[in-house]
Amino acid sequence: MDTSPGQLFEVVWEEGSRWQQVLRRRWRFLPDVDAEMRAAVWEQLVLGRSDQSELFAAASVAVRRSARREQRQHRLASRRFADGAGDPFEDLVGRIDAERAAADLTVPARAERWVEVMTVGGRASRGEMVSGRRWANSVRPGLLEGGHHAA
Repeated sequence: MDTSPGQLFEVVWEEGSRWQQVLRRRWRFLPDVDAEMRAAVWEQLVLGRSDQSELFAAASVAVRRSARREQRQHRLASRRFADGAGDPFEDLVGRIDAERAAADLTVPARAERWVEVMTVGGRASRGEMVSGRRWANSVRPGLLEGGHHAA
């Protein structure tokens, strides 16, 4: 029998209604529980896994990660406003101004890897990080003097 991934997903999803109820009850305060579960199950099916226990474990991990991410975002937001931060719109405008000013900078070769790590992510050697940080520290006062906010 030749089934499409979508049909297989629907069959597996209906068979897993019991563990879905368990996760919904456990994480009832999360608005995106179903979306997280569906995404995790689909991802596992695409990887070729169809065992119910593996699917349940993957869905459980995905929902737990989502809950932790939501809690972390809430803590960060409440901490930010508790510190007497300004208007979020003004902060956003300041950040955009700083990004525009930074985009006009000419980055020397010694700092290119540091800029990449700080914007995109990844790893760099300690020397590259120190060199890039020194360059950023030397440029930052010029950005601040120009009326730009620090990003």
